[in-house]
Amino acid sequence: ADVPLGVHWHGLELESWADGVPGWSGAPDAVRGAVAPGSSFTVRMTPPRAGTFMYHAHSEPGHQLSQGLYGPFLVLEPGEAWDRRTDHLFLLGSLGVGTDAPPAINGRHDHGPVELDAGVAHRLRFMHISPDDDKRVWLLEGDEPVTWRHIAKDGADLPASQSEEKPAELRIHVGETYDFTWTPEPGTYTLRVLTTFDRGVAAFPREAPEPVTQDIVIRVRSSGGGAGR
Repeated sequence: ADVPLGVHWHGLELESWADGVPGWSGAPDAVRGAVAPGSSFTVRMTPPRAGTFMYHAHSEPGHQLSQGLYGPFLVLEPGEAWDRRTDHLFLLGSLGVGTDAPPAINGRHDHGPVELDAGVAHRLRFMHISPDDDKRVWLLEGDEPVTWRHIAKDGADLPASQSEEKPAELRIHVGETYDFTWTPEPGTYTLRVLTTFDRGVAAFPREAPEPVTQDIVIRVRSSGGGAGR
């Protein structure tokens, strides 16, 4: 990069020095600074647990976050392999300069249909890393939410008493992650994401774009071979 910046490992419990927040990570007598232009900082870690996490630019003076310096960070149990046919990532972010940049899902504004297999459990991982907006998510059959099971929050599995089936609708704030499982029947579904931009507070209102709706068509078929996402 041509500016000093840091990369933060969002939600992971790491030694503070490697946590990637310039001017904060480290100890009182050894605070971690930003990575200087033309330099590098190598982080070697052993994550303490499996879960859904993110990485992103932190304390940058420019617009590196809104221009795409972020991504998913999945930690699996020892011996487990990621299966793109049944484990699906939806990283809710933005692309462009400024806090009102157009919303993106997995780094793109528009998406073609997603094909899944029926009758098997699919894990849906949602992550929100936009600079400053509100997201609502629905998984719809027609106009009605389907039913999914909430299984994890912010990289931690939920206890059995909280892992419950519920209508597939979600309000997710900046920095949060949610994991659900869904076992679909054959048919056509819609994953809908509504982005509402921050308009400030009553004492300090500001102009913001109108809300943006993004739809991803999900086609569930009765035999194997789905592409996944």
